[in-house]
Amino acid sequence: MKKTLATALILFIFLLPALPGCGDSREPSPSDVTETGEPQTCNGTDGRQPETPDESSDGSSNEAPDPSGLSGLENLLRIKKTMESGINYSASGYSLVSTKVLFFTYEQEVWTYKDCRDGVMIQTDIAKSTFVNSAWQTCFFGGKAYMRGPAFGSAKNWDGKDTEWATDAPKVYDEARYNAEYGLFGTALSVYLLDPDTVESVSAPADNGDGTYSVTVVPDVEKATAYYRTRMKTMGDLSRLPEFSGITIEYVFDSLWRLVSSHTEERYAVKMGVISSDDCLGVVDFTYSYGNADISDYAEFFSGYAK
Repeated sequence: MKKTLATALILFIFLLPALPGCGDSREPSPSDVTETGEPQTCNGTDGRQPETPDESSDGSSNEAPDPSGLSGLENLLRIKKTMESGINYSASGYSLVSTKVLFFTYEQEVWTYKDCRDGVMIQTDIAKSTFVNSAWQTCFFGGKAYMRGPAFGSAKNWDGKDTEWATDAPKVYDEARYNAEYGLFGTALSVYLLDPDTVESVSAPADNGDGTYSVTVVPDVEKATAYYRTRMKTMGDLSRLPEFSGITIEYVFDSLWRLVSSHTEERYAVKMGVISSDDCLGVVDFTYSYGNADISDYAEFFSGYAK
């Protein structure tokens, strides 16, 4: 049962806050092009930098020259709009989840990579620990998710984005089914739902003095985790939905509301059968870069299935 619980504790950390970036040499097909003639981005938009709203969330005039003139919530919404617009970017994340299982401390490492460009996102998730090793590559395209596993079962053969993947037909999910089983698409800002109704607080923006700004987000542990808890229960074969006791996210971003880095800490309790853990800690760090996304696996594999 120790191994079974360990499996549960790993798999549900799999899709923590991370974001996109992409790139291959294929010519966009007609379905990838908007009426303006511009290639679509990961969310089907036209790839242009989203316009900064000229009104605040309360409808008042807002012509702030930089993030310092906006509230924390306004900055969060602009970060979300920018990152979910599908701009060409890459993200690299490292997660560590730890907990007490019976009389020992269990730790699991997870590496997540995302690349998004021209209407395609390629996401890689690799988890390693003493007991459980898992690897998945997912392509988000045209409102669907295409998932495949590694070519080799041994974790020693997995090498991040350079992992060799299986060439069998991928599993295909439409967005509704994917949401019901695995949570939000990778194109979302976070595995958490983040909007005015699902966050408890967002700190005032801090000017870091280097052209970047920071806000700290405290999501509502019930509302913001709606899809994430379902994902955890499905992938971990839990007896019931996990219970979160605390989540904090720090976003560092530039004056165009593009993420530079993020740091997330979450605490929760899980139960599977007669075994439970009341103090799981997950820590996730991401860094972001722009204009260098690599989606070559779309042209080389997923394009044969993505319709």
